[in-house]
Amino acid sequence: MAPGYGISSIGSYANDPYFMYALNSYNPNFMGMQQTAQAAQTTPQYSAVDTTSTVTTPSASVDPTFKGSSKSDDDGISTGKLVAGGLLVAGSALACLKAYKKGDGTGLKKMFNGFKQYGQKLLGTSAKEVAEKAADKADDAAAKISNIIKNGGKNLQEYTIQKDGMSFVMKGGKPVKIITQDKKVIDKAKDVADWVRKNPTVRDEVRNMTLNGTRLPKGVSLSYTREIADGKNLYRLTVENGQVVKAASRDRAGKWVDVAENQFEGFIRNHAKQVKEAETLQKTLYGKKVKILNKKGKLVEQAGNIQMNVRGGNVVSARFNGKDLKPEELKALQKDFSSEIGNFGHEAGSRYGLTNFEYVYRQKGGQTVRFDNSRKITNVTSVTNRDITNTSAIDNFLQKNDAIKTELDNIVSTGNISSGFRIGNMTYKSDSGVVYNISGDKINGIKLNKKITLCGKPFKAGDVIDGKYLGEWRKTAENNNDFQAVLDLLK
Repeated sequence: MAPGYGISSIGSYANDPYFMYALNSYNPNFMGMQQTAQAAQTTPQYSAVDTTSTVTTPSASVDPTFKGSSKSDDDGISTGKLVAGGLLVAGSALACLKAYKKGDGTGLKKMFNGFKQYGQKLLGTSAKEVAEKAADKADDAAAKISNIIKNGGKNLQEYTIQKDGMSFVMKGGKPVKIITQDKKVIDKAKDVADWVRKNPTVRDEVRNMTLNGTRLPKGVSLSYTREIADGKNLYRLTVENGQVVKAASRDRAGKWVDVAENQFEGFIRNHAKQVKEAETLQKTLYGKKVKILNKKGKLVEQAGNIQMNVRGGNVVSARFNGKDLKPEELKALQKDFSSEIGNFGHEAGSRYGLTNFEYVYRQKGGQTVRFDNSRKITNVTSVTNRDITNTSAIDNFLQKNDAIKTELDNIVSTGNISSGFRIGNMTYKSDSGVVYNISGDKINGIKLNKKITLCGKPFKAGDVIDGKYLGEWRKTAENNNDFQAVLDLLK
């Protein structure tokens, strides 16, 4: 199976946690790039706060590593297409994109409204409301981030701006570090075999995976392909994480041709029936007690075999002992078998009678390893980080990418988050000397400006605290006022 998964024009919104939450609600044909939380990729974190003396459990943080590749050695974007990636956010998260209009606090909602073309049949009312609420939350966070960029002044020590596979670490209103990732797809049998020989740890890890349990191993997801007819036409649809992410059709010569990226959303919209069929998995559970309506119209338990058809975590139809279930019975089934239904699509492909399937193992750092049912690695997407820290190299990069430089200057001067950009972890030093670690519109922790004893435990200046120790630290009026002053910048 060739690479090219997660085709969509949503682009950099795809890794926004709020937006992906809306996309992952039950509306399987409202397509977005896959790579959901269960496929989250993490890498060593760049943080302005020195964590060498941290004494508490880790707090929510931002991973500022982004997927990207450039074929140019002179840092010019125009000569090498950067592969769009995303800032993967944990905990409170940074849903801070603004689309279509800068600084108006309604970016994501406007973007959401742009998808009305899908129609109410494909996007249910409840899902629509969830998405709108998620958009409101994201825009609230965006507005708060704008405030601290505009009003933080010299106290705003450092923060990260992300755009299309690049990360810019900002300090004093200028980038002091540019982080990119070079992405290489290895899919030829000879090259894959060579990679496997050079990476025995990954090879052994894949070989030792248990695929027949109730859930696939952490970081592993099921990918499968089905051929589904639409009249005289036959389509090949690839599904990952419960959504069609790739489609192909046969040309006159009988050769399979992938649907182009700019035509993919239209294809999904125009072939809703086939998409639903591809995304629906069927499995039979034997010897189960299922609630069935009796002659008096009451739900009573009966034992037997239940065949379920599940899509997007919801039962769309079911047969019990050969008889189709009624809506009220389906509702009871959804509730009583929520655990089993939740596992659909997260188990071995053979459990659903699939014949053309494989597994996708997403590792830390963004590397992706694909392997078949016999655990043979068939495809690898390797990722290499590249940091630009030299001042002259940074200046050279910005000169060759003037449009990005203009947008960076705009964000620094106005605080407005331009379309397609994100803001990462921030560090803010208050007038008292306390350094605050900020993620989105939340304060995750602080670096102490002086020694102190909290809960009977001594801390020295420079120690990082969070959780209960941060709460204890705030009990004094002086410390709480300092904390509140920083928090006010995020309102």
